[in-house]
Amino acid sequence: MLAVGCPAAHPTEDSRGDAGAQPQPDAGEQPDAGNTTDPLPPPDSAWDESITGTTYFLNAQTGDDARDGRTRDTAWRTLDRALTQLRSGDGVLLATGHYGAFRERTPAGRTDWVTIKADEGASPVLSHIDVRYGALAPAWLRFAGLRIEPEWVDPGADPQTPIATSSTWNKSSLPFRLENVSQVRLLRSAITGTNKYLTEASVDLRSVEDVLIHGLQSRRTDRGLFIGGSRQVLVTHSRIHNGVSSCIRLQPGNEAVVIDGVHCHDFNWNVADDYCPRGAGNTPHGSAVAVRSSNITIRNSTFHDGWGSSGIMLYDGDHGQVASYSDVTIENNVVYDINNTYPLRLYGIGERVTVRNNLLVGRYRLGDGEVTDDGRYRFESSMAVHSFSDIGSPAELHLHNNILVGMLSAPLDIDARNNIIWSWRSGGAFHCHAGTNSRIATCRFGDAPSLFEEGFFLGPVDFQPGHGLLLDFTPAPGSPAVNHGDPALQTGWTHGAMNEALLILPSGVERGPDRHSAGPFEPPRH
Repeated sequence: MLAVGCPAAHPTEDSRGDAGAQPQPDAGEQPDAGNTTDPLPPPDSAWDESITGTTYFLNAQTGDDARDGRTRDTAWRTLDRALTQLRSGDGVLLATGHYGAFRERTPAGRTDWVTIKADEGASPVLSHIDVRYGALAPAWLRFAGLRIEPEWVDPGADPQTPIATSSTWNKSSLPFRLENVSQVRLLRSAITGTNKYLTEASVDLRSVEDVLIHGLQSRRTDRGLFIGGSRQVLVTHSRIHNGVSSCIRLQPGNEAVVIDGVHCHDFNWNVADDYCPRGAGNTPHGSAVAVRSSNITIRNSTFHDGWGSSGIMLYDGDHGQVASYSDVTIENNVVYDINNTYPLRLYGIGERVTVRNNLLVGRYRLGDGEVTDDGRYRFESSMAVHSFSDIGSPAELHLHNNILVGMLSAPLDIDARNNIIWSWRSGGAFHCHAGTNSRIATCRFGDAPSLFEEGFFLGPVDFQPGHGLLLDFTPAPGSPAVNHGDPALQTGWTHGAMNEALLILPSGVERGPDRHSAGPFEPPRH
């Protein structure tokens, strides 16, 4: 078991949007096997990939299903042949080649892991993985080192249809889809959609339990991960980019879902793109992490460059329902360069909602190309507290050890301690003194100290919108951020470094000029 630019969009919806950091395919382009440039991470000792039973071999190019499959020279050719032979504990190593789709509709009665992974140095490709049962049952399936690239589907309509909705065009298969399934691992794998408007999501999890997504490199899909009605799901050390709407959408009914060490960026859209919805009310919306569930943890992650709604958002109730979120922890994240200004928005706060050790950065607020004269609004809002549920109260929101580059809109009686805040607005007024041991930079018209621009961060930081760059927010030696936080409020988790593949690494890795740190208690880098 797991231990667990763009026009502004409507803030309470999440549907389809960008032209991004990776080249977009032409309307008719079909992905070639292994064409993604995202490198896959090496095996991680924290997540076991060992085969305890018999090891078999597949080779889509030279294999033969009439052989015994026990050596590379006698490899089988197809996944179907392997699945007739694999028993609990067995595994199969795939050579470079295309293996079609993996589908399973009936539980196979496994009692231990069956492992399907790339052979050493190989780059096998599957068109999609689709495991859906009629009722919750264990699959005991472990996939590792694979590239999942759905097949191109003829959209069936003009790519520049002038009044289009999200359902105007036919879509490709979902690359990784699970329903009513438990015990599944997706490790060190890459997913590349056909077109970011035509592949609806990278990973789709519904009513699943005990699922791990680790080391995923995902790009060119509308949404990154969709998780609904599921429990004990861990998404860790993954990079998701070149998308449209939400990077991660957490639907109602989830329990014990943890997002840890995820880097999401480049989620934008342009009505000039082929297959982008254009009709009134149909343009894309979404937040980096759209939360509609309680019992959620989002930590050690970086979100930047995109989203027409927010960075991280606890959504207001849909269809007239009253939202209520409890046991939510948002910690050690860096959120900046959000298209619709808000790095963090909170509706329906219930019980035990903790926001700590985050760096939430609002962009410079521009008017006629110039920064506003009102220093209190020098930056766009960094965080907004909109509502509490019937079981919630300001005392249930714990705001500890954060750096808020921009205005905080929140009641004065929330549990706020040891934060550094640009400005705090509550009850229609700005306040100079609020929160225990918190520093507020400005509260008066025209007062705009150069707190964040000079000497706060180790290197120069561009607060202009739309840069799309990975920025270093490490505090400078002597910065007001150094030792401002309370160690007693500091989580044991730390925001790790990024490797060359932009995957966030575990804590303890030395930070560099392209690596982030979160929270004011982070010591200076030497």
